[in-house]
Amino acid sequence: MNNESSLAVGENATFECEIEGATKVTWLKNNMPLPNTIANRTSITEDKENNLYKLQLNKVIISDSGTYTVKAENDLGESTSTALLFVENLSADEKKARAKANAPIFAVKLADTQLLENTHARFMIEIKANPLPKLRFFKGDKEISDENTRIQILEVNKKKVSMKCFTYVKQKRQENIE
Repeated sequence: MNNESSLAVGENATFECEIEGATKVTWLKNNMPLPNTIANRTSITEDKENNLYKLQLNKVIISDSGTYTVKAENDLGESTSTALLFVENLSADEKKARAKANAPIFAVKLADTQLLENTHARFMIEIKANPLPKLRFFKGDKEISDENTRIQILEVNKKKVSMKCFTYVKQKRQENIE
């Protein structure tokens, strides 16, 4: 799950993650079960075949701001992932200025991670913009190209105002990208 998202009142918030081996998945807000007050604006989907779990809050309001957690459990234990949601109440002028600027907004930003040897890394971003920008990824000052055999960049859910890209590190140990 992404670490932080900032949305304007009325936008939709989506928390999505990939979980393997869970027998029970629970979504929490501020370490408590999701409040009943958001039930009519909430959609929870579980694609167990592809290990994808999603919480969507429609038409967010200021009180939706908080810490959202997904908890995955099985007989061996539990694991959690947490993200922060900030909902801003923009004035009509601020909304116009944001729309006029039409600059892409990172709804989900890249986050640093550490890996154990012989594991894979997955990074996700989500861009909100209309039209969608051309995405380019870099390691240092070198662009990661489609020809790279270690890294794969995929576009998923390419809609008018939303794009998610996943990067998979295929190599089992850390090396320079060349």
